[in-house]
Amino acid sequence: MNYETTIDAFTRATDEGPVEALTKTRGEAVAEAPAAGPRMLNTEQAAAYVGLAKNTLEKARTCGDGPFFVKFSSRAVRYIVDDLDAWIAKHRAASTSELDERARSRLTPGDYRPAR
Repeated sequence: MNYETTIDAFTRATDEGPVEALTKTRGEAVAEAPAAGPRMLNTEQAAAYVGLAKNTLEKARTCGDGPFFVKFSSRAVRYIVDDLDAWIAKHRAASTSELDERARSRLTPGDYRPAR
């Protein structure tokens, strides 16, 4: 696909509806992934898949709180769809107290400081 073809496709897409043409649903993000090997998504596609903003997913990756990812180079980061599904399942909870228990169980004895 050459540059002119890309611009023409973008122009047609934006003429059809500016927001709808640029917004991807979870299914559309997965559909764009390559068919061979594990289905992999870039950060923008992965964010759409899990329902978060791209910046939120990037911050979670930096802090180590996000899903597993594959880093091919400083700019090429990909997420395997199965890892995204596992990360979503890991964060499921029936109540907020269940989430609080999980957070407390991750603390080490040195992390806990009782209120004075």
